[in-house]
Amino acid sequence: ALGHLWYADKALGDFVAKAENKYSNALFAFTGDHYGRKFINGSPTLYERSSVPFILYGKSVAENSKRVFTPGSHIDITPTLIELVAPPNHTYYSFGNSLLKKNTENGIGIGYNKVIDTIKLLEFSKNYGIKKQSINSHKLTDKKNKKNKEKHDNLMSLAWYYTTRGDSIN
Repeated sequence: ALGHLWYADKALGDFVAKAENKYSNALFAFTGDHYGRKFINGSPTLYERSSVPFILYGKSVAENSKRVFTPGSHIDITPTLIELVAPPNHTYYSFGNSLLKKNTENGIGIGYNKVIDTIKLLEFSKNYGIKKQSINSHKLTDKKNKKNKEKHDNLMSLAWYYTTRGDSIN
């Protein structure tokens, strides 16, 4: 497993080095899906089973951004890229939010049966209720769990509606 991870990193690094020489102003965006079914440690935590990296790399990112640790999910990638490349005041519509903007209202990442914020990761299950894991060793309370579950369910409902009925309201 470590050999596969090493080779993936090497291949990606070789690609970026070659592409950067040819396209000096390129923007690279890297992410993944969940890790897989086999984990190095044998019993991964909820965070290890759920999180994936999202890496933005390029001259424009280095010049105009700082490191941002905003909770997010895959639906937030497109708005993030649009914010980086679109002209100022460009209008677009998305269920997600740019990860480069501090969004105090939403401030969460929503995935299928999961929600992450700056202090915890929640997993929703009919059989087991809500599983939660602390991020950054914060003490967890149940105060926001119901609200985050509601945001999750609302987004999943919109996804279902658009998939089955399209974008018109009848």
